Amino acid sequence: MLSAKRVQLPAVDPQSDRWSCGPNSATRLLRFYGHEVNYSQIKQLTAKKLLFVAQFRGQEIGTGTPPRVLQEVVNAWEKGNAKLRQNAQLNDLLQVLEQGKPAIALVRVRNLSLGKLTIPALHWITVTGFDPQAQVIYYTDTNSQNYQISYAEFERQWQLNLSQNPVTAILKLNGVVPRTFVWVDRTPT
Repeated sequence: MLSAKRVQLPAVDPQSDRWSCGPNSATRLLRFYGHEVNYSQIKQLTAKKLLFVAQFRGQEIGTGTPPRVLQEVVNAWEKGNAKLRQNAQLNDLLQVLEQGKPAIALVRVRNLSLGKLTIPALHWITVTGFDPQAQVIYYTDTNSQNYQISYAEFERQWQLNLSQNPVTAILKLNGVVPRTFVWVDRTPT
């Protein structure tokens, strides 16, 4: 049986736009493993690998970071230790967390509407632990705040529920699938 586990992440500047939750979460993960990186550095590296980043009504928006790109960015420092798991089960994630290893999970936080088109608002968060008795997942969001969410709600958001439309087709072509997480597969120092 799994036992409760929770790690504390180093401080990182909060997310400053509408697309860089992946780089922000990757910065948290890399700093946890002792790498002297900062959010703007990881954001700049990641932005070069996105489908698009543009200005819209005074806001910088973009497609977000595809899972393989996030893994690749973490591996730039972790030399192959960054792992990607997709279509995972909750227990897969909990086993990683029980080893004291935080993970970056892709969740659906809301829907955006563009006329008749519904676009999923996906978001990378850094999962920091869990409590099997309370049935909660702990995570640090890109606003630098710590939260907890029930297993049931986490699994609902982690499922992504991608409907069939041109936007979700593009996401799927870029490796965005349900129950995705990235972690570093080595013992934290």
